[in-house]
Amino acid sequence: MNEFTLEDLIYSSVPARAFGFEQRIVVGPMSGESNVRAWLEEHGFRPTTGLVASVLAAAKASRRVLTTREVMATVQTTSNLFVDA
Repeated sequence: MNEFTLEDLIYSSVPARAFGFEQRIVVGPMSGESNVRAWLEEHGFRPTTGLVASVLAAAKASRRVLTTREVMATVQTTSNLFVDA
């Protein structure tokens, strides 16, 4: 039996891994806080309350899924707000 991830079993009628792919987390206007936290963790960021709120606000203001570059720009902007001068 093939091993499928939880994401494959929950979010797909046909598991992505069956075709050599993986599930991807995206951030967009329908995303929730847990989705943003998962995206940040997957990309090596600590999902602080402020960072999650900033990314979620950017996602809710969009009419489409944000690109990785757009999420990273929000992360960078948010991070710069908390850097001591």
